[in-house]
Amino acid sequence: MTFQFAQKIITPLLMLPSLSFASMTFTDSVAFEAAISNSSTTYMFNDTAGDFTFFDYGDFTASLTNPVSGASPRNTGSSLQIQTWNHLSSLDFVLDSATSYLAFDWTNSDETGDILELTIAGSNYTFSGKSSGFFGIILDSAVTTFSFGDTEGGGRALKYATIDNLQYESISNVPVPAAVWLMASGLLGLMGVAKRKR
Repeated sequence: MTFQFAQKIITPLLMLPSLSFASMTFTDSVAFEAAISNSSTTYMFNDTAGDFTFFDYGDFTASLTNPVSGASPRNTGSSLQIQTWNHLSSLDFVLDSATSYLAFDWTNSDETGDILELTIAGSNYTFSGKSSGFFGIILDSAVTTFSFGDTEGGGRALKYATIDNLQYESISNVPVPAAVWLMASGLLGLMGVAKRKR
């Protein structure tokens, strides 16, 4: 009888759906900071100025896909200028560790109508031309890659879009709470007692 009782408890627990939530986006840095629970790293792009097609920033790398001469990303010494040639080019980032959120300050003063675009976790987010702001996203699953590119716009190079203060969080192995281990050992004990009674 105890075995059947334990089985009635365990079976529904095993059938629970995995918990997840939709990604949340923010345009207010204060609201974003309040929503994240883990400590974060902020990279300020204060690197030596210069163009590149590949750059190692320490915790992450950035590489240009479909490079064209005359349109390369640039470390300005105070921000990262996202120079891509057209909508077929992108600046691809690879983090050393997965992150469950990402945030950055952005500007876009491109005169040709090209629009800065972020691609992350299979979704695209665009940032209007001739504007600036903050963007943050809390993801429903951790990622190690994201990219910045150019919507079609005027069809020319996206020369005047920048990002700065890139904020991300590394995911460590999440420990299983002690209550789960305690409950599992209790249920196993109940099953053992039930078998002895038979």
